Amino acid sequence: MAHPTSAPAAVPAPRWLPTGAEAFERMLAAVARARHSIRLEYYIYRADGTGDRFRAALTAAARRGVRVQLLLDAFGCSGLPADYWRELQHAGGEPRVFNPLTWRLFALRNHYLATDFLGHGTANPKAHDTDVPVPIPERLIPAPQAGAPG
Repeated sequence: MAHPTSAPAAVPAPRWLPTGAEAFERMLAAVARARHSIRLEYYIYRADGTGDRFRAALTAAARRGVRVQLLLDAFGCSGLPADYWRELQHAGGEPRVFNPLTWRLFALRNHYLATDFLGHGTANPKAHDTDVPVPIPERLIPAPQAGAPG
């Protein structure tokens, strides 16, 4: 007995977003269109104009019932005010911090920097790119280390 098959949905090719401004606008538009869930991971996050726009967009998404999960590196977001994510949390969003700052971590980071400087080891293995998983059919590939526009 033959099983019916259906053709897979057409998946568009990834599109390179060469500037931070273009990447951020596309990412914000994807957040605005989200219906079920948003998962973002950032190494560096700042309380500047761009960071505030993302926080507002993520909070609005959570308020309309979208599950919002945000994963931030403790070192890369260490400059954020303690209550920066309060509104997002009240709306049901889930900001989380990984790689908590400890004295041991600073010693390890200094070891990596020292061994790399002396040529006897490897550089700090932390990735500095940002992955933005979005549902197919939309896939965004921001340029590594995309800076804030302007």
